[in-house]
Amino acid sequence: MNCQKFNTLGRVLWVSKDVIYKSIGRNLYYSNDKGLRWRLRACLPMRSLRDVSLFSNVLSRFFRTGFHHLHVLDNHSLIAFANKSIYLLGPDSISFQYLGAISGSKPLCISVHKNVIVYGEYSRNVNRNPVPLFKSEDAGLSWFIPHTFEGIRHVHGVFFDKFSGKYWITTGDSDDESSIWIADQDFLKLEKVLTGAQKFRAVQLLFDPHFIYYGSDTPDGENHLYRLSRRTQRLECLSEVGAPVFFGAKAHNHLFFSTAIEKSSYKTIDSAKLWHSDDGIKWNCIVSLGRSLLPLRIFQNGQILFPAGPGDDENLWFWSLATSEDNQSYRIGFDDLD
Repeated sequence: MNCQKFNTLGRVLWVSKDVIYKSIGRNLYYSNDKGLRWRLRACLPMRSLRDVSLFSNVLSRFFRTGFHHLHVLDNHSLIAFANKSIYLLGPDSISFQYLGAISGSKPLCISVHKNVIVYGEYSRNVNRNPVPLFKSEDAGLSWFIPHTFEGIRHVHGVFFDKFSGKYWITTGDSDDESSIWIADQDFLKLEKVLTGAQKFRAVQLLFDPHFIYYGSDTPDGENHLYRLSRRTQRLECLSEVGAPVFFGAKAHNHLFFSTAIEKSSYKTIDSAKLWHSDDGIKWNCIVSLGRSLLPLRIFQNGQILFPAGPGDDENLWFWSLATSEDNQSYRIGFDDLD
């Protein structure tokens, strides 16, 4: 696969036809010419001594600092999850406004739909304390808890499904805790759709009019890609992928999932892989990135991550964390996938 390195450093966080945002350390940059030239947009404030780690990629991995999520809201403001905090950047502002701390660690996946933001608490939660969802209906200015889960370790992700107008939630980690849920927009009614086994331990969900796609995330067993039929509720196993699946993306009618480099008692995992399908049935590995020399978990698991946004209709964009090509961004043209 012709994988074109986009930049030597940085996390591509948002992609649209008009603008691309990426971060390097505490700096947020934007490009209006598909990444040929970059301009500084704003810098994260230094709120604690820990934030000094942003000047070192290795320390940033150790302290889990930097930008985690970035979304462009309907009013052209930016909402950022970074440094275990939530920030807002107005369309005409050059300084981030601190909105509050993230509950738990950084959420793996958040939902942003028409300025409504939802995320679930993600933490080690050894004692299995109640796990809340957090929701903002005013672009992050205020937050409330629409639902609290009992009997799970943590929330992996919250996703708005534009085809059904409902939310889907993924939770883990044990068999009983591993579930895929569906909820109304007010989170007053939640239902377990799939539950009770490691094959239902998912992080990211992808949607089309007919199916919900996901990959299993178990470090100590086989992992596969699946799709659930909306009409029949039948679950179909699509492909074995060899390692836990963390993240995915749907772009220009193509589907992508990435596997992680994670410590496993089941097998040795030496690379993070990017899987692609153009029909949802046949899947191929198109990119493989080797593991970092630094210890896993302490300096984070090796991952391939995808930006938010509608995309540019020409390329798949992604970036790497804790791999041999650490903290670099890439793009693959859709024409190269054929």
